Amino acid sequence: MNVAKLAAFITRAAVLAALWWAWLGGEHLSWILGGPAVFVGAFVSLEQLPPLRERLSMIHLIILFPKLALRALLGGSDVASRVLSPHLNVSPTLMIYPITLERSVARWFFLHCVSLLPGTLSASVEGDEAVIHVLADEERAIRELHSLETDIARVLKDPSSTL
Repeated sequence: MNVAKLAAFITRAAVLAALWWAWLGGEHLSWILGGPAVFVGAFVSLEQLPPLRERLSMIHLIILFPKLALRALLGGSDVASRVLSPHLNVSPTLMIYPITLERSVARWFFLHCVSLLPGTLSASVEGDEAVIHVLADEERAIRELHSLETDIARVLKDPSSTL
């Protein structure tokens, strides 16, 4: 086992042990079952999701969280105002957005965050393109998608980043 895998195993085991302890309130006898469960869980998690090879930019990750929260708030209020408007200002469409992120983790994170943007929802992925459902204003959606992709590239230090 290499150093990165060992560090990931220890971290995951610590998180699982903390969850076990919090769930059972520190009951000592629970560790008869909990100890092996934590060990097996951490080991299986390494097989299912190997540790990332790249390092995260913690400063960009800290900056991204409030941006995502704000985008989610704006997205929710945008959809609510459209639905509650007597004119129902929507023109739904599916658009193709070319994904420039290279790493699968970055793409996965991007596609899951798309739904936080105002009036957008990731529908599917076909190769290097995402099919995005847009409620209205496709140009605004493209700007938001590009901004989100750039933010995620910074967090994950993706070489395709347009910094």
